[in-house]
Amino acid sequence: MKKIILTSTLIVILSVFAFTLIGCADKEETVGIDRFEIQELVLTEGDTFDTSKVVIDCYKTDGTTAKVTNNLTFDKAALETKIDAEDVLSENSAGEYTIPVYHIGMHIGDLKLTVKVKR
Repeated sequence: MKKIILTSTLIVILSVFAFTLIGCADKEETVGIDRFEIQELVLTEGDTFDTSKVVIDCYKTDGTTAKVTNNLTFDKAALETKIDAEDVLSENSAGEYTIPVYHIGMHIGDLKLTVKVKR
């Protein structure tokens, strides 16, 4: 009789523990990315195209936001003839450019770059 009571008690305790784990696991939410927002960058001829000056915000599905500063790649093909090896904008680079931006290899949007004439 003691073995039956002990076994039954053990089964009930394990069942409650298992249901508690399953119930807690269902309540966990995965936070995802809702969207990225890339702010326009305005430079002047002769300035350095410094990607660290680009402001990118990540809006998450839980309502929070975060600045994106790491793992970014900028496709500078539109600036190929307008910058030198140190990314300095040439004297004839005034205009508007669209620079695709990638985060961990995924295209997250385009940077609008406006280069003003140096006076």
